[in-house]
Amino acid sequence: MNYYFGSKGKGFYIGAGIAELSTDVTFNDLVFDDGTNSVVGSATTGLDISTTNLKLGLKTGGVFYFRIEAGYGLGSPPKTIDFTATSNGITESFSEPIPEIPGVNESGLLIGNIGFGFSF
Repeated sequence: MNYYFGSKGKGFYIGAGIAELSTDVTFNDLVFDDGTNSVVGSATTGLDISTTNLKLGLKTGGVFYFRIEAGYGLGSPPKTIDFTATSNGITESFSEPIPEIPGVNESGLLIGNIGFGFSF
């Protein structure tokens, strides 16, 4: 949803929206240990991130347009991924940290977007 301050469909605008990311994450070189046996394996688990996005943007007019946006996604990206995996009959729980990503913290993430297209 965008609200334009100037002419209809061009100029400065504020926007709001919802973003969802659902992906699978694979961890390699996990050590499974049941006290007697130890094996190295891998595991795949799901990662879901949802944010409410608030943006400020600028869009040129005409048949061919250019758009640039900047904003913030309000949400709670996880700091760790907790999962249970099985390899060679050994089941173990793991907690793997998500590496630090610039612009992402515990309350949300920075958003930047550049776009172009044709208007009808």
